[in-house]
Amino acid sequence: MAATYTKLRDGWGVRSTEPVQPGQTVTVTTKAGQAKTETITKVLWQGVDKYHPGQRIWLCVVAPRQQRASGGGGRTNRDDGWRRNGCSECRRLGDWCPRCAFDEFDN
Repeated sequence: MAATYTKLRDGWGVRSTEPVQPGQTVTVTTKAGQAKTETITKVLWQGVDKYHPGQRIWLCVVAPRQQRASGGGGRTNRDDGWRRNGCSECRRLGDWCPRCAFDEFDN
């Protein structure tokens, strides 16, 4: 099966040249030639490829990947990333923190 990653409106998905169904596991080839396994959660669209007339394609959403065990590496969200080195008290101030510049307009 020829499946590659493709950019969707709200993230990354899979573009397949063979029929796929939700729940199916497919092998996706990256641009670097690496093979990864993904599980299809939803088929967004199927039809004729406008760049290769006569070839049918399926655009699919894939299941989210499991988070790696927290070992201190990687950021889980943007707020956590810059606050980790800033003030540990800023959430409790409710006004403005001179150390990390957190104020009531930040969430």
